[in-house]
Amino acid sequence: MKSLITLITCSFFAIQLSAQNSPSKTSKPDSTKKIMIVEASCGQCQFKIKGGGCDLAVRL
Repeated sequence: MKSLITLITCSFFAIQLSAQNSPSKTSKPDSTKKIMIVEASCGQCQFKIKGGGCDLAVRL
């Protein structure tokens, strides 16, 4: 009985491991398109935008 439980447990883990996807290779960025850097932060504190309160600002 103990060996049956061990066999079922090992089979369960083997099935779970085989079901995992292999990591896909990342492709290179398209050289025809411009790469943009996006920054998101508190507009008043980080980007020196005037106003009251910390509003979310996005800078491209």
